[in-house]
Amino acid sequence: MVRTTGGRTVAVLVLVATVVACTPRDVAVDLCRDEARPILEVPDPHTVPWPSPSAFIANGTTIEAAGRVWVHDEPSDSGHRVGVKIHRPDEPGSQRMDLCFLGGRLQTTLHPETTPWATWHDTYAFVQENPDATVVGVRLFNTGDGIAFTHRARRWRVVAVRADGGRSYPGAYIHDDCVENDGMFDGDIIDSKFDGCHVFLSANAGEVLPNPPDGTGRTVRVERTLVRLQGYEQSFDPAKYGTDRHGGFFKFSGQPEWGIPPQLVVRDSTFRSDEPAPYGGNANGQLGLPPGSICEDVMLIGTAAWPARDLRSWVDQCDGLTLGTVADWNRQVAEWDADHPDL
Repeated sequence: MVRTTGGRTVAVLVLVATVVACTPRDVAVDLCRDEARPILEVPDPHTVPWPSPSAFIANGTTIEAAGRVWVHDEPSDSGHRVGVKIHRPDEPGSQRMDLCFLGGRLQTTLHPETTPWATWHDTYAFVQENPDATVVGVRLFNTGDGIAFTHRARRWRVVAVRADGGRSYPGAYIHDDCVENDGMFDGDIIDSKFDGCHVFLSANAGEVLPNPPDGTGRTVRVERTLVRLQGYEQSFDPAKYGTDRHGGFFKFSGQPEWGIPPQLVVRDSTFRSDEPAPYGGNANGQLGLPPGSICEDVMLIGTAAWPARDLRSWVDQCDGLTLGTVADWNRQVAEWDADHPDL
């Protein structure tokens, strides 16, 4: 059912607020700064990428990165550009669990329009390889993948992450996936703003694998989050698809050989695309909501330009669906910004 008027709901979150008017970010910060947790402050200056693969990080550590900036312009010997990479330990059977990462800005100064796709495809702002990790209040701009959860990064959480262009650019210029979950893990995206994604959320191995990841029985939740897709000049395969394109909201595998995505749950969030997408997406279309999703109290903006099939996937699966306007988007962004000063 499509509702064109009415208020917005407050979702029940994994992080439960105990103080009226606290945002989920406030709650997450308090939990991460619990006095029982070890604290690791990112030094200033610091390396890029950071930290060293051999750095000791104990289970349950909170990494304080407020005020720190990573400019990951330079490729490593492997050709990858990375800002932060929290490696899994090399020791057999060991792992870093329950890490919090608070604050920080990750970006490149590469030209956001003319830099080729091949460069962005090997560029990552933040990579997390460990389970039960929480990323809070990170700010992203002009990179390839925003946050990638890989290897053993089960049960991840993204809270109050901010991707935008500030006052200088029309969007965040996240040239690949704002959040990559190609390992098909459980995860939560809560109280965040992704204003300028090539793809919002990926769950797609991208190739045929002998043992593809299986997300059966797992869930990714998106709650109280703003998402806008953004095209840019040197997008994927301009010779085939043209320039200024993007790859849709949910790049979810539709064939088992490329992995089986987890179920998607979307609540109290807004999704905006001002144009259709020529590639990416899932079995329900490039802008479609993946099959089998749970969807409640969602606003869609820009739907006049969407293919009918893509829009129908939302209409058929959502309770309390609202079709909004650019004015609605601008209001929600202003409200989010006011509630989320930088850490």
